This record gives sequence, structure tokens and C-alpha cells, in this order.
Amino acid sequence: MLIRLAGMGLVLLAWGWPASSEACSCEGGSPELATNLREARQGSAAIYYGRVLSVEERPFGGKASVEVLEVFKGKLEVGTKLQLPTGGGGDCSIPFEAGQHYLMYANDTPESVWLCSRTRPASRDDAELEWLRTGKLPVIPVAVQREAVTCQPCSLETVSRTLVGAAAGDACSVPLRAAPALAAFREVRPFWSHGVYDPNNSGQAQAVGLSSTLRAFELTQTPYRDTLETCRQRVLRRWCEGLEPSGADAAHGPALRCVNPGPEEEVCNEEKSRSASWGPLQAMSAASCHWYDLESSLCKMSQETKPLAKGAPRAPLLRCSPVFDRRKDHLCHVVRK
Repeated sequence: MLIRLAGMGLVLLAWGWPASSEACSCEGGSPELATNLREARQGSAAIYYGRVLSVEERPFGGKASVEVLEVFKGKLEVGTKLQLPTGGGGDCSIPFEAGQHYLMYANDTPESVWLCSRTRPASRDDAELEWLRTGKLPVIPVAVQREAVTCQPCSLETVSRTLVGAAAGDACSVPLRAAPALAAFREVRPFWSHGVYDPNNSGQAQAVGLSSTLRAFELTQTPYRDTLETCRQRVLRRWCEGLEPSGADAAHGPALRCVNPGPEEEVCNEEKSRSASWGPLQAMSAASCHWYDLESSLCKMSQETKPLAKGAPRAPLLRCSPVFDRRKDHLCHVVRK
């Protein structure tokens, strides 16, 4: 599943858009879905559905050849071939994939599509395409339900701080960047450094360091950003014979790697203490949402309970679960029955 949720002055990237786009910052549209759609249509010079024929990769962003399959707004003809900028360097361009179909919202020209618009992958029967074809919106959610999730937190940070014997505020309670981590290693003093060895693998993050007893360790947190669900993380530990420079740059730590690691041991697992329950149905005003498509949104939930009026309809329902690493936000999906 591919998903990109824009809103609250940011872009939340997960399940598809690669890390090259993470530097892009976007302003969210209206939290009211019908208004959001109308604003997107009115503010676009061209809206069309297309298929990516090929992608030419370049170091700082390439070009995608796109065939127009259906036109909803603008001076375009079906069958037109366009050259669109594709992702590179976090510049808000779309990381197009050859063979994929996309719904395109363009600004000034048909080629001016970008990550912060409603441009996204879409199948031919996508509900938003049906709205653009017919002008008829699907039924909008009339109630919202929030999931409460709790667990004993498990993360690289908490485990690393315990291993290095750091109290809050200690110098070694925070992860070290590449140069300071190498210095601490050479000086043989407790420290930890974290990052992702493989920038193309968002499924795990790692940390290495020297414990309070000066024993080398490696930690792995997983599934890390391969899930948006909260309370799904676990941390594994391996003791190492030693550490050596990894050659990682400042953007992709750690600066050291584990030498001859021992067997993996599970240190903690949020799944084991995870508890989840659904709260009462509330009025839609309990959620301030920014819509990715007609079926999903990123929402901030009110701390105040806003009950449904007596006799008010209860469906379609917007069900919202807290998001991993952004616990004030909720990922919501429309339930129509």
C-alpha cells in the first residue's frame, strides 16, 4: 500500500514515498474533505490521469515520460506525452515509478505537479476519479472513533541510555554524531550512536556503542518505519567483539559497525504489553483532518470528548489509530458499513 499524507505544515511519508522526499514541507488544505477537494480542483491549472511510461534517473532528479489517459481540467488531449520532473534531492517532486498510474493535479502547466498537491498513485476505479468524472462525492464520514493504544515503550534511545548508564541530562544520554562517536570510541568511554546503515531500508534502525562496562554492543529496532502503528516496536541486542569505523557519512550513521557480533537477544517488545481499545463514537468535530484520498486521512484528535447528537447517523465512520513516532497524530480510515 502506498500512502502519503499531507497536512499540519508537513508531509508524513510512509509505505511508499522514498526518503529523498522527506525534506519537502507542505501546507495542509482544508480539514473538511468536500472543501479540500473543491479547493484542489479550483486551484489546479490541469487535472488528469496518466500512466508513467518510463523514468530517466539523474543524480539530482530525473524525468518521467507520462501518457495522458483521461483529462478532467485543462487544455490537454488524451494520448499526449508529457515529461514530468521526478523525485530527487527532497525538492517536492514526485518519485514516479514506471508502469504506475497516477492522478495528477498540476499548478501552472500540465508538467508542474509536485508532492504537496493531491497527485498520487491511483487505480482506474479510484473514488476520487469517480468524483472528477461525475461531480458526485461519496458519502462523507459523519462520526469518528478513536483507538486508545498503550504499551511499555521500547526504543533504541531508552535501551541505549540504560546500557551506557546515562541519567537524564548526562552527556552520554544523547546519541553522538559521526565525529564525536569516533572520538568516544578512540578514548574508550561509554557512548552510543544511531542511524540507518541502509538508507533504502526503512524497516529498521540501528545503534552501536560502548556500555558502562565498556562492552561493545549493537541494537536493532524493528519494524521501525515500516509501520505507522504505534506500540509495534521491538529492540534486539548483539554483543560485539569490538567496533570499527563504518564509513557512513553524517546523514547515515552510525559511524561505527559491530565486529563479529554474537547471537541476537530480545531486549524489549512493545507487542507483549500492547493493549488497544476503541472509544465511543464522537462527532466529526472531534477530529481535525487532512485528507490523502477519499478513504484515508491524517488527523489531530481533540482531547475533549464531543459526543454524537441523539439520533445522529453513525455511518460512514472515520476510525482513527495513533501513529508511530507521532503520537499526537492519528491515521484514519473510512468505514462505510
